[in-house]
Amino acid sequence: MLSVTNTITNIRTTIKGKLCFDVYSRSTGDALRMGNSSYLFYVDRKSLLNLKFKYFNPKFNEKNRYGYGYGVPMLKMVADKIIFVQIFNLGTYANEISKRKPYGEKIFTIKADINMEFPITNLRWNIIDSYVINPEFSLIDQTFQIIQ
Repeated sequence: MLSVTNTITNIRTTIKGKLCFDVYSRSTGDALRMGNSSYLFYVDRKSLLNLKFKYFNPKFNEKNRYGYGYGVPMLKMVADKIIFVQIFNLGTYANEISKRKPYGEKIFTIKADINMEFPITNLRWNIIDSYVINPEFSLIDQTFQIIQ
């Protein structure tokens, strides 16, 4: 069975008014390769500005030994309240997601300015639209968690 646990962790704010958080994925069943995948998060309306990747795992953002790989990941804010990350797999030689405990491997870190007029109070998963997909588009059991 293919299954994955997706985790938001290391949520932190800085004295300079920045928010950072890490997103991990851990394969918890059979070997799972990362295909076209979407990670979506809800935040309070207009609470974040200048969204960017502070880190993106090169394993899912570059060509592999076969010359195939991933497209440039997309990060954008949708309707002032949804953070949308899209990972594009451009080939069938996708890399496996780690089974390493406790969280697997870090996929990316997001950094943003906090809009002090609308301070962030509630970062959470959009579990309806978030989905890790393998290149074969198999059914994958998904679990989502937030670890403070």
